[in-house]
Amino acid sequence: MIVMRLYLVGALALFLSAVCRGEENVVDLIIVSGQSNAVGFDTQATQLPEDPRDEDVMLWWRGGDYPPNSNDSSFNQQWVPLQTQPKGNPRSGDPGNFSFAEGGFGPEMGLVRTLLDAQPDRPLAVIKVAYNSTEIQWWLPANSNIYPILAQELNLAIAAAAAEGITLRPRAFVWCQGERDANQGTSTTNYRNFLETLVGALRSDLDAPEMIALFGINSKFGLSNWATATQPSSAVSNIIAAQQQAADNSPLAEWVDDWGCEVVNQAHFGSAGTLELGRRYAAALLELEAALAPHLVLEHMNGDTTVTEGGDPDTYTVVLNRAPGEEVVVSLAVDDQVTVTPTSLTFTPGNWEVPQVVTVTAVDDDVREMLHTGTITHTTGSSDPAWDGLSQDFVVIVIDNDNTAPVANAGLDQTLALSESELWTPANIPTAAWFDASDADTITENGGVVSQWDDKSGNHVTLTGTAGPTGGASLNGVNALSFAEAQHLSYHGNNINYGPGAPAIQAVFVAKAVTPKDVALLFHYYTATDSAQVFGITTGDNSDNRRLTARHYNGYVRSDYTYSPEEIKIVSYSITANGTYGSDAKFFINGASTGTFANNGGRRLNFGSNTPTLTLGSASEVVFGEFLMIPGVLSAGDRQKLEGYLAHKWDLVTSLPADHPHKDVAPGKIFARTTLNGTATDADGDPLTTTWTKVSGPGEVTFADASAVRTTAAFSEPGTYVLRLTADDTLATGIDEVTITVLDLVPESFDEWISGFDLDGQTGFNDVNTDDGVTNGMKYFFGIEPTEPGSGLSALALDVSDGNQFNFTHPIAEYFTRGIRAEYRWSKDLVAFHDDGATVEGTTVTFVRGERDEEGRVTVTATLDGTATDRIFVALFVTKIE
Repeated sequence: MIVMRLYLVGALALFLSAVCRGEENVVDLIIVSGQSNAVGFDTQATQLPEDPRDEDVMLWWRGGDYPPNSNDSSFNQQWVPLQTQPKGNPRSGDPGNFSFAEGGFGPEMGLVRTLLDAQPDRPLAVIKVAYNSTEIQWWLPANSNIYPILAQELNLAIAAAAAEGITLRPRAFVWCQGERDANQGTSTTNYRNFLETLVGALRSDLDAPEMIALFGINSKFGLSNWATATQPSSAVSNIIAAQQQAADNSPLAEWVDDWGCEVVNQAHFGSAGTLELGRRYAAALLELEAALAPHLVLEHMNGDTTVTEGGDPDTYTVVLNRAPGEEVVVSLAVDDQVTVTPTSLTFTPGNWEVPQVVTVTAVDDDVREMLHTGTITHTTGSSDPAWDGLSQDFVVIVIDNDNTAPVANAGLDQTLALSESELWTPANIPTAAWFDASDADTITENGGVVSQWDDKSGNHVTLTGTAGPTGGASLNGVNALSFAEAQHLSYHGNNINYGPGAPAIQAVFVAKAVTPKDVALLFHYYTATDSAQVFGITTGDNSDNRRLTARHYNGYVRSDYTYSPEEIKIVSYSITANGTYGSDAKFFINGASTGTFANNGGRRLNFGSNTPTLTLGSASEVVFGEFLMIPGVLSAGDRQKLEGYLAHKWDLVTSLPADHPHKDVAPGKIFARTTLNGTATDADGDPLTTTWTKVSGPGEVTFADASAVRTTAAFSEPGTYVLRLTADDTLATGIDEVTITVLDLVPESFDEWISGFDLDGQTGFNDVNTDDGVTNGMKYFFGIEPTEPGSGLSALALDVSDGNQFNFTHPIAEYFTRGIRAEYRWSKDLVAFHDDGATVEGTTVTFVRGERDEEGRVTVTATLDGTATDRIFVALFVTKIE
């Protein structure tokens, strides 16, 4: 903390001589004026962090309550080092210029410190004259209220500095005002005219026509919900528009947006917010000064200026950003990568804004440089000091012509078969309630709002109340229902039970919390005297990151996952009751567990004997896409299917874990999957970027990782597909294509096929009817009868000591098979078998199956990469897809 410093008059001369080290003792002057937020009414002096650089900044201060009088707070019309300002001695009935006894500070503190960060050798002085609760018209020269006081203090301060040999150069006028005018209803036009008049008078009286003006207002002024508001009031918006128009009308002015600066009430910034406001004024000043400073404008004519060695030239233009006082000659110098024509440009006060064209050509050398750059340096010469000695570089892209294109190999052509069953939906599991906002037939709208939402479970759970209009919200482009503050849809009935006879319950939903306030009461229990939230998105505090909670009467559990506003999530909760006391809750977010949490207190909820209520709604804004209540707790497999169904439907697939079983394809969706064994090489050893794309084919192709040369691809429909592998070294590309033929399903499923044989009860998928150990399921895949001996891939040993590629064969059904998955796996020790494409101890093995020959067999090519080994074992695993 810092204690306010009041410096003795005897030390003032020493201070004034010490603050100025610049040429001719010139110090930049910042003028700060306005009403209470310029004063810093609700800041606290003790909350200002110390900064030793403040002692080298000059401060002149006067301000207080309107109107100006002898009770104003000041430093007795003297310069002091930059510091907090005292509260002063207000008249009876006035609040004083600051709310706190120790005084405070305005935006000048953050502004000055930010300017010193950027320009530590540029000395600064601040003259601050500000009065609480003032209208802009009281500051005008035609009004005798405040402008004479402002002019008087400016004259006295400038004269006091001049007496010590210091020249103050007006640099910026900072205006922080408008709240009272918003209350008074000052029109946009009047406010803009008043502001332009005030700035014009100051520039004229100070003989500073180039002084920059910065305008701002507390954008949250007057809002009762200032802590959570998302936009200003209409009255404040009117003043903002006026300030913006005044800034737009002058190249020397800028409006400063304060939204996000900390406010402590509906009128004022706090200490942190005032510091941040000052930093924003400084950033705007630095940005505007950079744009106004004399400089060359160098612009590409056709995107980036790019030239190729031995190729055509490219062009760019040069122009001045403002009129010079004298002729400006721009000399162009190049490095060893490019040449330019011409090498000199001349601009005059008459043609300074006419672009001149420079032509660039690449130097064709024998050095292999890939993509590189050439630099052109522009140096100015002029008798106008502002334009003399400037230097600016222009960088162009140079493409090397000494590069070898990469080579891509997409692998062998393949023949596959569709293998999965029909699309899975929540209709395949028991649901107590199922609400789907994408199903328009379940939504009733009256008078522009949703009044009823019917469930799809068959349990006749109908929600009634008020929600946003249909079409008023969406989640990733799919229609959803929005709930504004206090809106909700509820069900009162006995079809949803949690208590005796229903010891567990689960909720799964897709939703987005829009604001960081209490959101989404999902399932509530009500009696005459008690109510308890069973599931909820948030905990009830007002933090930006919310925790998922599950309440169990007067006890609750929560996850360690923080749920931030605007996140669209698939959330799964389950609560398992345990006798009279305690429960367990499990939370899954986008298919990933956030842990299991025990509830150590509270009584069991008893729905059925009491009236339960299912409520969708909010204490703030929330958007729901789909919501399911499930009696009991789903198995892990069904929960993952439900997550996969929701992820693919609501475009949240990328949010699922990489190993989620339904990440690639929606559960139960008919598809074929294979491994793509591509390679990409570059003779120059350049790093490559590789990409798989679909060239043609009747259905969708989903790549597990389209940037990996070896990856898996899933196909949604039968037919012929052409896939392309592209390798790119940034200068050239290599491409190769592979044809994948996807066959349709056979007419018979395994169950239909096995029912045609008399097997004395041995009809299971994994039953074995011969001595060779080959299961019925594998023979279904092989295309042979279950009673015939089969040639399975069980512990097939392959000698790989002489190479990295080898073949093996096995029989296969003519039209492939439906409802099964066949996978080749490999092992080094017959103990652990690894997936196709897996890398173990540095060794990677991949498989590609060829087409069926006339003898009913296929040849499978296995490729070994990485660490060599003498022998591997290969096995075929055939599994039934339920």
